[in-house]
This record gives sequence, C-alpha cells and structure tokens, in this order.
Amino acid sequence: MVGDGGGGPAMKQRIGVIGTGTMGQPMATNLSRAGYSVTAYDIREEPLRALARLGVRRASSPAEVAAVSNVLIIMVMDASQVRDVLLGPNGALGCLPRGATILCMSTIGPGAVQALEAPLAEAGLTLLDAPVTGGVEGAIAGTLTIMVAGPQSVAEAVRPILDVLGGKIVYVGPRIGQGQQVKMLVQHLFFVGLAAATEALILGMEAGVDLRAAWEVLRSGAGSSYIVEHRVPPVLDGRARFGDARPVLQKDLVGIVLETGRALGLPLEMAAAAARVLQRIPED
Repeated sequence: MVGDGGGGPAMKQRIGVIGTGTMGQPMATNLSRAGYSVTAYDIREEPLRALARLGVRRASSPAEVAAVSNVLIIMVMDASQVRDVLLGPNGALGCLPRGATILCMSTIGPGAVQALEAPLAEAGLTLLDAPVTGGVEGAIAGTLTIMVAGPQSVAEAVRPILDVLGGKIVYVGPRIGQGQQVKMLVQHLFFVGLAAATEALILGMEAGVDLRAAWEVLRSGAGSSYIVEHRVPPVLDGRARFGDARPVLQKDLVGIVLETGRALGLPLEMAAAAARVLQRIPED
C-alpha cells in the first residue's frame, strides 16, 4: 500500500499528469491541494500557468514529466494522443523509473489500452486501465466514478490517489481493457440518452412548449435522467449546445461502441440511431 503514516502517502508519491484540459486540470488541482507533489504537461500554456499558481510544476514534454514521477496519470483526448505521449518522440516511456505506475484515465477503447500493456511491461512499468465518468463537474468536485482494471495490488496501492479524484472507485477486473469495456457501456447509455433528450426538446420546441417550464416536470417525471438533470439546463440557458458533444460522439459512440458492436456481430440499433440523431445537429 502507499504510505505508512510516516508523512503520509502525499509525501511519498510524485505524480505526473499529462493532459490538463477540462478534466485533467481540475484533477491536477485536487491532487496538489491534497498535498501531492504534482508535475504537469500539456501542449497548451494557459492551463499550465493556472496550475503553476497552485504549486504544480510545469514540464516541457511528457519525458520531463516522467523523469520526476513514479505515478503517471494520462488524461488526453484519444488513443493516438495516449500512444504519442507514451511512445512517441519525447514520450514518457524511456524516462519513467522501473516500478512506476501508469494510470490511463482517457477513454480510448479496450483494444487501444491493451496494445500498451506489452511495451510498458517490457520497460518494468505497470499499467492500470482507469477511465472515468462524471464529467467536468465531477473532476472539479473530486467525485468522479473511476473504473479500475489491472493488477489488484497495484490498484490498492494507488487507491489514496484515486480517492482524491473520485467519489466512487470500482475495481472491475484484473485484465487491462476491462475498465474501457465498462466505460464503453457508460458511453452507450449516455449518448442514447442524449439523443432522446435532443429529440424530445426538438419535439417540444416545434409544438410550442415552454421548455423551461417543461424541464421542471421532466426532471421529476418518469423520464428523468442524468442527461435531463445536468445536460439540458445549459442548453436551455444558451451556455451549451448538444452539438458540442460531436468530437466525443465520434470518438466514443462511433469509434468505440459501434465499432465494438460490429466486431461482435451486434447491430446495436439504439446506439446507431443515437449516432444518426446527434450527427445531424449542427455544431454552431
């Protein structure tokens, strides 16, 4: 386990965070506030400057983060970016100390994370497949749900770190890829729900319904959901559009959920219909 009371786990772990976007920045912030030594890297300067004001050290490359970390958190957009920051030029792989743990918290699909296991093991590194759900709100509040797969002893060793980031930590199995498989189910349900909410709002708008008044009913009625409660209000207030989800839609619903369904010979009719509905929504 991490730590033994002699200064606590926060004094013993040096955490690197690669990817400080809307999810990674609040995660790095919470780890720093919890007392961990945190070093971060992103291709954008703005979040790194904000983190530096909180005492998070800035790095100029993934390799520089890796050189000072024994736990590395990766929270970038997609599988190609994960491979880049680990295995590409100035990647983390050659600079992490043997015995270090890598937490792949990005949503990249089962096959992509499984492909990382062998090269990391050859370098003496342990990979945990640990995608998250809960959105930006959960990242800020430290209440994410984290699906952890990989060696259970390693998952237990980094549990204090995960507890800073999440309100619910679920160990889903010993095999790399099992975390991504569970996240795949989450994204299936999320996008099907998002498509249903989108269609309902369009129906209401065209029928002349007062959608703000209707929302108070929808959120407490039989059709209530996370989507209705948390994703509809920003749309009604003009702070967001359902079209804003298009990049993640393409990556997760089309690229992971539907591709996996095809590989398994499953039509996944609800997911396919959701993709059609959401792809018709303009981004602006």
